[in-house]
Amino acid sequence: MLLRDWFANWRRPQTLGQRGEAAAARHLKRRGYKIIERSARCRFGEIDLIAVDPRTFNRRTIVFVEVKTRVSHDAGHPAEAVNDREQKKLSLMALA
Repeated sequence: MLLRDWFANWRRPQTLGQRGEAAAARHLKRRGYKIIERSARCRFGEIDLIAVDPRTFNRRTIVFVEVKTRVSHDAGHPAEAVNDREQKKLSLMALA
């Protein structure tokens, strides 16, 4: 990577979604989760965060996190954005 390309990307502001994902990752880390992947892509789409749940006996429970960041509830509660179709898609991505 050229220095000018690195510098151009260095000062790029984060989007609201990126800030929400970073906040979710910090929240999980504070609770002991180990983040193993961010923005994981597969043929079905993208999963925002993949983590390991520390509370399980063998620490092998994998947690798939979809982050919905909002500045207000005008567009509805973030949980409402994960409808049946979105849940099916997330399940397919987790299995992939």
